[in-house]
Amino acid sequence: MDAEARAFTKSIIKHNGKKGCEKCTVEGRKVAGRMTFTNLDAPLRTDDSFLNRDDPAHHKNIISPLEEIGTNMVSQFPLEPLHLVYLGVFKRWLDFILKERGPFSIEDEALDSLSSDLCAIKPSTPSEFKRKPKKLKRRGNHLKGKELRRILLYDGPKIFKENLEPNLYKNFLLLHVPIYILASPHLYETLNDVADALLREFVAHAKDVFGTIFVVYNPHSFIHLAAECRRRGPLDSWSTFKYENYLGVMRRTLRSGARPLQQLANRCEETGGLLTNPKTPEDPDTPVLSMSHHIDEDLEEGSFDK
Repeated sequence: MDAEARAFTKSIIKHNGKKGCEKCTVEGRKVAGRMTFTNLDAPLRTDDSFLNRDDPAHHKNIISPLEEIGTNMVSQFPLEPLHLVYLGVFKRWLDFILKERGPFSIEDEALDSLSSDLCAIKPSTPSEFKRKPKKLKRRGNHLKGKELRRILLYDGPKIFKENLEPNLYKNFLLLHVPIYILASPHLYETLNDVADALLREFVAHAKDVFGTIFVVYNPHSFIHLAAECRRRGPLDSWSTFKYENYLGVMRRTLRSGARPLQQLANRCEETGGLLTNPKTPEDPDTPVLSMSHHIDEDLEEGSFDK
């Protein structure tokens, strides 16, 4: 789940509050209307410190029902990769360089070259990538999580190398390399310390490149990502990609906008917990209603022409 959903579930202040970080006790500072978190060495939160309210400013006056049933309120709430990495930090990074009149915007020629390079690799994009490369625009890109993931992990090192100035390309590599390590089932554990160091370097370098305004909740949370992978496994093994793809199925089961959670619970009970997309059933053995007809063998051939 994303930051707002976690904050609501845990009954803590939101990500834009001074004590918004869920993993450490860093105190935010307002810069140009945004809450920034530049301290990368603040003490970590623990399940016990949460339970004991060691940092009262982090909590609301309401106790979460999950806390009452013994849920570990820090260790059992991961920083989910889809929203943190791809729809969070990398999308923010792209927005900074693609803004129409921003201080860090790339030139129109560089943008055209980026788009051309992306389109050039489209024919050779493997079929495993459902969303193929497309042109980048100053505004209205509306890139999905899978597209952002593909650009960050695969397309980016090629298309950005020739089209970004060296310092900006270095900043991209400081993002690309640790995420590639943490996404790899073979590297996330053996090179975890390397990824952790590079993520911290990325945050510090991004602050120098884009200014303090860049280091809001999501970029700051990067310093905790390697520890999350050490505990849970490679990024894709605990991301919400598969659940996001299922949102459309759930939405089609709702009959109105009132009490959606109650409706969803009722639909799950009615189907025995097997909500599926009627257009693409997950189980190939799922029975499908079809119309059929029977022709009596005694009918003479050609009788239907009469």
